Amino acid sequence: MLTACRVTTEPLYGDGDAGGQHCPAGSTESSRGCIPNYQTPAVTVISIGPSREYTDSADVMCYSLTPAPASIKAGGSYRFQNNTSASITIVDSNGIPWVTMGPYAASGALTDSSAGVYGFGVQGCKGVAGTPWYGVLDVTIN
Repeated sequence: MLTACRVTTEPLYGDGDAGGQHCPAGSTESSRGCIPNYQTPAVTVISIGPSREYTDSADVMCYSLTPAPASIKAGGSYRFQNNTSASITIVDSNGIPWVTMGPYAASGALTDSSAGVYGFGVQGCKGVAGTPWYGVLDVTIN
């Protein structure tokens, strides 16, 4: 004998429905509605080489830096990717080392919490009359 059988078209709790509407991709249902899933912020990758470039024909060729300029939000992360067969040290505009990477290696993630425009370059790479060849890291608030 069959008793208390009920057929319904109502969604069951936990089937991806919040408040009668399905949650979009990248979000999860909760008692408060659809909540975006946590995503690790993207890390900006600054590539070094493998090609070389110069600003004029009299310069010593230095490894290319891409993107140029690079930008992150304050507190955001960036890393360097060495695409050359040599170890490379990245220095700031005062010659202070930031990070050293082996051939074809990537640095760990770096962060900067102060807004500003920062010059950086490959240690030892200088053009005409010793003028350093620098890339630019633009750190913005928003």
